[in-house]
Amino acid sequence: MILSEDDLYKLTGFKNAVSQRRVLDAQGIPYKQRGAHNIVMEKHVMAWTEGRRVPRIVELDFSCVR
Repeated sequence: MILSEDDLYKLTGFKNAVSQRRVLDAQGIPYKQRGAHNIVMEKHVMAWTEGRRVPRIVELDFSCVR
């Protein structure tokens, strides 16, 4: 379900989390930062690899609604 550190290295070519994020951002692959690590879902990588739209969850900001 979540890529291992080794799989993330194979995907990005980097072990450094900042460098990994640059590659993930450039490819449009969503991730979450957790401390010095990146969490990437396998399903997002599968969609990206197959050329499908990578699903993203967008939460609406209702803070300015009265």
